[in-house]
Amino acid sequence: MGYKTKGKTTSVVENMINWAEISKHLTGGSDRIRKNRIPTVHESKIEELFTYLQAWKDNKKLFSETQLSNALDKIDTKTIIMVEMGLITP
Repeated sequence: MGYKTKGKTTSVVENMINWAEISKHLTGGSDRIRKNRIPTVHESKIEELFTYLQAWKDNKKLFSETQLSNALDKIDTKTIIMVEMGLITP
C-alpha cells in the first residue's frame, strides 16, 4: 500500500494533515489511513488534498473547471486576432 505523490510534496504539507480525521472521513475508521499507508482507493483524494494544501502554502489561487470555462467564455478571441492582424482598431 505504499504511496508516492505525483508531485513532490513537502513534509510540511504532509504534517498539516490530521491523518486520523482524514481516515475517519474517508473510511469511517481513524486508523485505516496513515501518512505512510494510503490505500489505493483513496490515493486520488489524498493527492487532491496535497494539491490544495501546497497551493495554499504557496499562496496560489486555484480555479474550478466551471470558473475557468466561464472566464474563457468571456474572451472575444475573434476581436483579439483581428486587432493583432491590423484589420480593426480597438
